[in-house]
Formats: sequence, C-alpha cells, structure tokens
Amino acid sequence: MLIQIGTREKKDVIEGIKQHFDSQGIGYFDEKLEVGDYEDVHNPGVVIDRKHNLNELCSNLSDVPQKKKGTKVFKMNSQNKTITDRERFIREIKRAQDLGKKLIFLVEHGQGIKCLEDVRKWKNPRLKESALATSGEMLYKKLLILENEYGVKFYFCSKKDTGREIIRLLKEVSDE
Repeated sequence: MLIQIGTREKKDVIEGIKQHFDSQGIGYFDEKLEVGDYEDVHNPGVVIDRKHNLNELCSNLSDVPQKKKGTKVFKMNSQNKTITDRERFIREIKRAQDLGKKLIFLVEHGQGIKCLEDVRKWKNPRLKESALATSGEMLYKKLLILENEYGVKFYFCSKKDTGREIIRLLKEVSDE
C-alpha cells in the first residue's frame, strides 16, 4: 500500500496520521488529489475525505452563501448566483463519480459517534446559540440521503484512530 495524501490537508493536523502510517510500514507522499484527501495509488478507485467533526459536515451541507476570504463579497457561479457550501460539497461528490471513484467520508468526531445511526442522537452545541443550527436528526437525514443518492459512505472514528481507520478502509473497500 502506498498512500497519496492530498496537499489540502494541513501538515500540523495530520502529523499523527503520518506517524501511524510510519509505525505500520505504510508508504505515503503528498501530492494534489482531484478529489478527497487519501488514496491508495495501487487502488485509485477509492478515496477518503477526512472531516474534522460533525460540525464541519453541518457547515459543508449549509445553504448559507459562501464569502470570498477576507471580504464581505459573496462567491458567484457562472449564472451570477451565490455559491453555497452545500453546492461545493455536492460538486465534489459528483466529481468523484465522474472520475469513477468511490468516495468515503471519515469523520473524526469521537464522543460516542461510531456509526451513521449515532448521528441521530448527537446534540449539536450550536443549537444553544442558534435555532437555525442543524440538529443531529436533521444531519442524519441529510447524510442518509447523500449515501442513497450518490453512493458515498460515512464512517466515524476518534482523532487518535484516524490513521488506522484510513488504512482499514482503503484495504477493506479495495477488497470488495
């Protein structure tokens, strides 16, 4: 196994993942990926996109218009309509499909979230600040729709287990 790590991954955030690869004798290198964050070069049909936690997924599925970094100006598409995080997220899923890749999302949430069903019981701390925040039940429904509609999969782990889970998922899915 030789793992390509996408260059969008922040170096300091993934040090533990690389250390785990080293401890298992798994080779890796950093190079831009068309989609996702991790891919076994010997099985390029599977790619893993790492997510920090459930709040990141809530943001990714938000219909709030995106702003250009450091400005108050909204990003616009070619039809002069604002672009949302959800649109960008769906575009990445469709790009994976167009490239013939199975896309797996690995969410480093921990805190008792071990499978998609557990997301239903999640208490989003942002609900205390805003009634517009996404509940665990609503996020669960959105993720289930994405799995059914686009064939993506969501897996969950604690941050300390991310390296192990990346290896397991790349091996497991390539054996299917």
